[in-house]
Amino acid sequence: MDESLLQSQEEISALRAQAEALEQTDAKLSKSESAALKEILTKYYRLPLPYQLDVYRNFLDQPVELRMTIQNDTFWTRVGRYIQVLDFSEQERLKFARDSECQNLMVFLLFEKNLEVLDAVFNNPRLPTKVLMDYINLIKERDIDREDDKILKTAQRVMKRRSRRIVKAREIHGLAFQSLSIENAAILFSYLIDEDPQIRQATANVISMMSIKFLQKIIKSDDFADLMRQRQPTLLGNEFFDIMQSAVKIILTSKDTSKMMEEEEEIEIEADLTADLHERKLKTLEKSKDDPSDFFNLSVIVYMHLESDEAVSNIAQEVLSLDDIFELVGDDSTPRHVSVSILKMLERHPNKQVQARAQEIRIKGAEKLNKKMKEIEVSINAYFDVIFQSLNYSKINNEKEAAQNLRIALNYLQQFAQESNDLEQGAVTVTQGVLRKAIEHFDHSVTDLYGDTKKEVFSEIEEIQGMVQHILDLKNFKFEEENQKAEDVDEEILNKAVMIWRATISVFLGRVKDLEEMLRMKWTKLISETNSKQKMESIESELYEAFGEIEAAHKEDVECKLKIPCRECKRRGCASERFLHQVDFLLDEINVNFGKQKTANHAR
Repeated sequence: MDESLLQSQEEISALRAQAEALEQTDAKLSKSESAALKEILTKYYRLPLPYQLDVYRNFLDQPVELRMTIQNDTFWTRVGRYIQVLDFSEQERLKFARDSECQNLMVFLLFEKNLEVLDAVFNNPRLPTKVLMDYINLIKERDIDREDDKILKTAQRVMKRRSRRIVKAREIHGLAFQSLSIENAAILFSYLIDEDPQIRQATANVISMMSIKFLQKIIKSDDFADLMRQRQPTLLGNEFFDIMQSAVKIILTSKDTSKMMEEEEEIEIEADLTADLHERKLKTLEKSKDDPSDFFNLSVIVYMHLESDEAVSNIAQEVLSLDDIFELVGDDSTPRHVSVSILKMLERHPNKQVQARAQEIRIKGAEKLNKKMKEIEVSINAYFDVIFQSLNYSKINNEKEAAQNLRIALNYLQQFAQESNDLEQGAVTVTQGVLRKAIEHFDHSVTDLYGDTKKEVFSEIEEIQGMVQHILDLKNFKFEEENQKAEDVDEEILNKAVMIWRATISVFLGRVKDLEEMLRMKWTKLISETNSKQKMESIESELYEAFGEIEAAHKEDVECKLKIPCRECKRRGCASERFLHQVDFLLDEINVNFGKQKTANHAR
């Protein structure tokens, strides 16, 4: 467990005050001030300023009348007078970003591009959550470039952490004013391994006020581990005992700091708590025998393999050998966070061979993960290759190319006819007519192929729907041969997989749109053939209403606030995803409604 938990009472209190700063900042922000800050962001973010930046940088060099005009402007009082901060060194800007009040941070929100400096701004507890949320929404609502996209992701990550911190801090501080029960202790103790150091510190502060007697009651409770697992289903056995040992250290340190115990008394109590923990380990190990394949139990057994007490490690060896453990860890069904945690434990094993074996498996696991990441790109490319070789796409592309070449030839012929004096006009007219007729032929042929609903097309459409669904599944790191759920994948890995997935499908945006158009034409033709009573305008209206719902759902899913339609969006990966969903919808409509009608009377 992180030793930073074991601070003095004064340090813990200071950190608790820091964790509470966010709530205090938000509470102090008035509606008028919030509106004024939002107006500044909306009015000047990536938009023209009243004067050039250099005018504000060299304010004192400007004529008196201009200086007076500038000083009377809201931009000067809110932002302009701090412009020179942008010329500070990176380290100076970082310090300014961490330590300044909210009004001094607006200059960074408007002009700073360095992500490290911006991260410090976003994490500054003096920046109200409402202002950060307005800033995030502003970037979403505008047609942002790649640079702004990176800023948006940084701000969203901090916003997510802030929101979690506020909720967690409220729960922790609420528990501090309740009479602690075993159930409440399970909630409190779960925060000792939280990813946020400020939450761990706040938790340590509350635990430090706990009596030694109550801690002993927790350690001796046979239900405490189960209560913690109910609270945190992914909890592992090693994490559970790290939590228990940290709680012991926190309480002993706080009592010692406050001089509540004599040295001999402290040694005696520490010995009692150590004995209680030892007894808890033995009981938990005994219980783990019932189902060693349970990941909590498995991690308990591995943890006990590393116990300095040979009696305990020998029992662990009898329950499950190291060979069996390595076999379970190497199994594809074992979630990555479990295998990584266990392998890290085994890398601390006193036996050098065990350490080397654990390191080797972990390295192979990392290589396998990288291979999976690469497989996302390879699989998507392979699926699209197959898709765009079916549905007569080869013939369509040839005929499109032929029509395009004929148009070029026609243009050159017309240019030549205008420039040549001895060319017979009749021959030119005949040739132009032939070219136009050929262009018309190929254009009609392409249109017919787009609307082709012959029997053979249906089997291809069914196969293509399966491939499109596999492409969509790959976003969540799901492969054909696996039953793994998205929630089994680490969030960091899933985020990386999504980035690779979007970058790969972005290349196919134009062709995905083309496929969507083809399927729309096939669907329209099939509907008109089988439902002649309903007006075509009404049918198309229902279809486009469904398209609108698909776009709205996609924008909500990716938290997009841009007003422009996805068809015009410059973020190709995101737009490709949206049209893939529309392709999947059309494929499903065609398969479900017309798939059983695979008869020849759907010929063109």
